[in-house]
Amino acid sequence: MLTDVQWLADPRNAEKVRIVDMRSADAYKAGHIPGAVLLDAGALRNSEERFTYLPRPDAFAKTMEAAGIGNDTHVVAYCDEGGRHAARIWYLLNAFGHKKVTLLNGGWATWQAMKLPVTIDVPKVEGSRFRTREVKDMTCPLPMLTQRKSNVIVLDTRTTAEYTGATPGGGSKKAGRVPGAVHVDWKENVQLPGYTFKPASELMKIYADKGVTPDKEIVTYCASGGRASQSLFTLKLLGYKKVRVYYGSWQDYSSLPDVPVEKG
Repeated sequence: MLTDVQWLADPRNAEKVRIVDMRSADAYKAGHIPGAVLLDAGALRNSEERFTYLPRPDAFAKTMEAAGIGNDTHVVAYCDEGGRHAARIWYLLNAFGHKKVTLLNGGWATWQAMKLPVTIDVPKVEGSRFRTREVKDMTCPLPMLTQRKSNVIVLDTRTTAEYTGATPGGGSKKAGRVPGAVHVDWKENVQLPGYTFKPASELMKIYADKGVTPDKEIVTYCASGGRASQSLFTLKLLGYKKVRVYYGSWQDYSSLPDVPVEKG
């Protein structure tokens, strides 16, 4: 699930994987890890699919194929915000049945800090064949959230201001949180400098102190799915088995006229 920059910097390892850059197009053009392809995060969330917000399977397959990703491809993804964007493609690949995907610990910040090679060259990729297989236990549709069982923990991964309702955040229509949600800001998962993940023992304590334990079913959400995917990744990294993402997240929930909202 997680690798370090030293491993990826070894050409013998890099040539075996498809490196995916999940930063902005401008950042990619200014310089990226050699061999990395750029993926547009906008293609990874379908707001017209109000049940799951997942991309259409055929559209997702085409996006992967255009990036040179096939069903046998090992993907290593990175970004410049502590895995917040890289975890989105990790979640989606897993949700569509592709498990050979790894996050680069520390991402772009650590790569730069170690003064490793950077290029502006865009690699040529060969066409690949990607076939999707939906893995339903990765995703929590809205009805599953609103009709959840009593032992399900809803994990709000946004900022404190968004959680309390001081600000709506993320282009949402109203402020607040899902009633009963537990709050652990996704940034609690990483440490500065470098945005590397905190040690497992420290992470386990952070979540256990909030009652988020491996025996529970957990649903993560944020504003539009990215931060929630990073927290999903973190919990899966810790060995939690029953974790899903409410991918519609607060942008979806806050747009509904008849759902309860908590503040404060």
